[in-house]
Amino acid sequence: MKKEAVILLAWLIGIFILSGIILISARTNPGSDNSNNCTDSNNNTGNITKVYIDNDHDSYGTGSLVDFCLVGDIPLGYTYTNGDCNDNDSTVWKNMTVYPDNDHDGYGAGNATSMCLGSSIPEGYSNNSLDCNDNNPGVWNTIIGYLDRDSDSYGDNNPLSFCSNQLPLGYVSVNGDCNDVNPFVNPGTIDICNYIDDNCNGKIDENFSDVGKTCTIGIGECENSGIIACKQDGSGTFCKGTAKKPSPEICDGKDNDCDGLIDENNVCNDTNLSLILNSPSLATYNKKNVAVNLSLLSLSGKLADKISYIDYSAKKPKETVLCKKCNQYGVYIPKTINLQDGLHNLTFKAIINGTVLDNSITIFVDSKSPRLYLPRIRTKDFSNGSFLINYDEDNLKSITLFYDNETYTDYNCSSGKNKFCTIIADMSQYNGEDISYSFLAEDISGNTAISKNMTAEIDTIPPVINAIDYPVNGSSVFFTFNITEKNFKEVSIFDNSYDKAKWKLLCSSLADGICQKQLRLSPGEHNLTIRASDKAGNSVFVNI
Repeated sequence: MKKEAVILLAWLIGIFILSGIILISARTNPGSDNSNNCTDSNNNTGNITKVYIDNDHDSYGTGSLVDFCLVGDIPLGYTYTNGDCNDNDSTVWKNMTVYPDNDHDGYGAGNATSMCLGSSIPEGYSNNSLDCNDNNPGVWNTIIGYLDRDSDSYGDNNPLSFCSNQLPLGYVSVNGDCNDVNPFVNPGTIDICNYIDDNCNGKIDENFSDVGKTCTIGIGECENSGIIACKQDGSGTFCKGTAKKPSPEICDGKDNDCDGLIDENNVCNDTNLSLILNSPSLATYNKKNVAVNLSLLSLSGKLADKISYIDYSAKKPKETVLCKKCNQYGVYIPKTINLQDGLHNLTFKAIINGTVLDNSITIFVDSKSPRLYLPRIRTKDFSNGSFLINYDEDNLKSITLFYDNETYTDYNCSSGKNKFCTIIADMSQYNGEDISYSFLAEDISGNTAISKNMTAEIDTIPPVINAIDYPVNGSSVFFTFNITEKNFKEVSIFDNSYDKAKWKLLCSSLADGICQKQLRLSPGEHNLTIRASDKAGNSVFVNI
């Protein structure tokens, strides 16, 4: 009995001593409850504190809350923090979501996996799923690119994603190009005076606010109204219009000859005579019969012995008499003279008592309308915004392309027989659609010719070469191309190693996007250019 009593007493003393140690080392902590004071076995006052069991002593606990009457720190084996995912291993304590990292580049991909981890992630896993290619440690991020058709370093506004460290050929990182088939139109261009939005800011000719306003051209009786227009080189503006034709100075208090002087050279004396030419007055005529209207000015009413004209552009210029003993021709009754197509240097003369009065003018006659040759239309025609027209016209002014209720006029097409001109218009908004289009040709005299309506499918996106494989076996190269293109035309190769090299066709069709071709090359190094083209004329080039 004494032995049992001693054992019981020792157990109670151990509990008391343990409690005393706990309470002596106790301090205020975030797990205490000040509303519930407690007293330990040594009569020290503390707070009832809730803690968790921490078996592996890593400061992260588990299980249910345990109450202590504490004066200081909690004992070893307990913690305020719950959530240990493995309380028997001090190296791990938190659940983390990780992703497979097959290429060990620190970026994961694929399905998420939950693991009980500590301060590090095991090899082959990552805490993110940002890798767009988990089989290549050199590539992990997706970059955005924009198609740059005109190679001006500005792309269209259609963002495309690429899993790569650099953009493929034909793509750039800057967008905003409002006309991606014209390299002179992009956000980095300085706006000039040309009736288009050069710098893609939504404004046209913003530095030339006077364009389209009325202006005055000519002086004296030649003064006429015009419109402020852009210069041909785009550098500025000018008053576009035609001043009235000057006439011989007469005694009327006006500047008839438009030289800034009024009634000069004693015109108010009866001895001053003038031959006034009212017509022809234009620079060009589209008819061979040209109206003539001229009159003799004489204060005393004198008549001319004869009025005539000479065409000095003729091979053998000769005088043609219009009337005799007259003071006008074609004023009251319309009169015409017949002139062939071409340039005419005309001089009209009136002779009065041996005095010769003359008046000269140079005109151009073009009575023939342009002739258009329709392009050869395939079963299915395609275009990337480039339209070719064939025509005959010796004095061409412009060619206009009509499409989808819009027009584009080109003033730079050349004149002559069997000429070709390419009209380029921005068709990016019609990509993948069929459009109806036609041409109108106009010469300098106003004659026109218009083609019938034609249809083409618009394709403004060049082929994409996804991959090229070209193993070499002796003198043979086995090419395999993986290409994405709906309207594929061909793959060609150009050997830059030869001075007289030509493009050589490799494939004119794809089998499930694949083109394969064996090619023999001479021994040595070869610098090759690969070109993939579609039926609309778009191409992409790769050098290998």
